[in-house]
Amino acid sequence: MLAVAAVAMLPADSRAQTADAAVTVADVSADEGDWLTFTVTLSKAVSGGLTVTPGFTNGTAASTDYTANTSGIGFTGTAGETQTFTVATTEDEVVEVDETFTVGLTVSDTTATVTATDTATGTITNDDTATV
Repeated sequence: MLAVAAVAMLPADSRAQTADAAVTVADVSADEGDWLTFTVTLSKAVSGGLTVTPGFTNGTAASTDYTANTSGIGFTGTAGETQTFTVATTEDEVVEVDETFTVGLTVSDTTATVTATDTATGTITNDDTATV
């Protein structure tokens, strides 16, 4: 109980500094045949840096609709640092609804606790039209 009282008495900015760093990834969309560029952001400084690796889960998109890029992304560990990675989409001649997949993140190469629970949706926008 004493520890809880001590934390509660810290100024608000000190309490925020005790939270773990996190990596987040933003949703993105592009026409089929184009590249999707995802942005990953590190919330707080991480001494010694870290590596973030994207993972992919099909939604309405199939693995033939895009090429998963699972290459590790190096972060130097600076608060607010952003890095990007790209995913190629497949051009086809099929009139269809927009297709989606989900990107999750895994953190490695650090002893710091870094939260990686955020996910992003990649949307492949159909660019084909029906002919009559």
